[in-house]
Amino acid sequence: MNLSTIRFLVIDDDTDSRKIICDFLKDAGCAQVEQCENGKKGLACIQKGGVDFVISDWDMPGMDGLELLKQVRALPNLTVPAFGTLPFMIVTAPISNESLKIKDAALEGVDAYLIKPFRARTLIQKIKDVVYDRVESMKKDVVVVDDDDEVRKFLLEALTQLGYRPVSDFNNANDAYAYLEKHESSIALVISDWEMPGMTGLELLHKVRVNRKLTHLPFIIISSQTSIESMKIQQAIEAEVDSYLMKPFRLDALETKIKLVIAKARLDMSIMRRLESAGVALQDGDLDDAEHEYKHVGSLNPKNVDAWLGLASVEMTRGTPKSVNKAIGYFERAIESNPRYDRSHIELALAYENSRSIDRSITILKEALTKCFPLDRIHYHLGRLLLERGKQEEAIQNLEKAIELNPKLPHAEELLKTAKENPRKAK
Repeated sequence: MNLSTIRFLVIDDDTDSRKIICDFLKDAGCAQVEQCENGKKGLACIQKGGVDFVISDWDMPGMDGLELLKQVRALPNLTVPAFGTLPFMIVTAPISNESLKIKDAALEGVDAYLIKPFRARTLIQKIKDVVYDRVESMKKDVVVVDDDDEVRKFLLEALTQLGYRPVSDFNNANDAYAYLEKHESSIALVISDWEMPGMTGLELLHKVRVNRKLTHLPFIIISSQTSIESMKIQQAIEAEVDSYLMKPFRLDALETKIKLVIAKARLDMSIMRRLESAGVALQDGDLDDAEHEYKHVGSLNPKNVDAWLGLASVEMTRGTPKSVNKAIGYFERAIESNPRYDRSHIELALAYENSRSIDRSITILKEALTKCFPLDRIHYHLGRLLLERGKQEEAIQNLEKAIELNPKLPHAEELLKTAKENPRKAK
């Protein structure tokens, strides 16, 4: 959802704090921002309507933020079309009983909690998290794809019983895919049979995952019991299916699977948003903020390669001998998490190159050739480093292989030409 369409209300008795929050919102493109100086006026403004998102200070005279939250949650028929109940964020200064405040606010249904002082990036990230969670929780449309009429009927009844509606069912994947492209914004989940005439469930999954509009959709594949199921499961996992159900299955098994895949999808999106925020912080030179975000992603998913590579980038940017050693450790963790990811090996090799350990860099890239895909960039950097060591023939072989794999690889043709004409200049 575009933040410019959301009507914000900022409530704080401190004029400077209120102005800072409003400025942060406006700088982020939030065009509709109102403000009140205390909880009583804030409640009156909310009761009038026209507010989509509340950001309130905790400590205010008269009615504090927690009491305002209680009053808002008790208002009859207060709903926001895009979010259901009114999103409410509390802001406060750090004090000794912070954990008790968070617990009290959570019990009253607060959506987010922010401790002063904070950067604009942190505020906007929190808002985006709340907006995403609210929008996703409003989605109830499930797409069912199966050429078996009885299975579709069972799933239609089961999903309706679980509170999902509408349930759009299709007897072929082509029609289902066309529907997904048209109605992506309202779809909570896709459940597809594997074996179908025309496009199979696995082929539908592939199309969904390569479509940028659809790639985030939770996807469950169902299939009959056969002797090749283990192979099917592996294929589905490689295609990034969220879960797998074997026919026949019960309603409780279906419900469990749905809860798991939706929770996983929300976690994945939260991780993606935090990685984006960390990347912006790194680009802006806010290394501590970037490190904090990358470590948070690592706590959510210790196998997230981008988190380890991000932490390594932070340390490489710091540039001290100690931080470079830390970066090398993070690069190694990234390789452990996914040995097939070429960037991890290349970045590790470059880190050793920066430390003047060219031979170690060459060894890393040669090992990467046995593990990774694609290989074009690995061959390129290997060829470049071999030239540094004066191994012209082997270097040329690697550069030629890099160009064969990717004719458009930047700098490869130029380096190969220079290496053939004058190996010393190629350095």
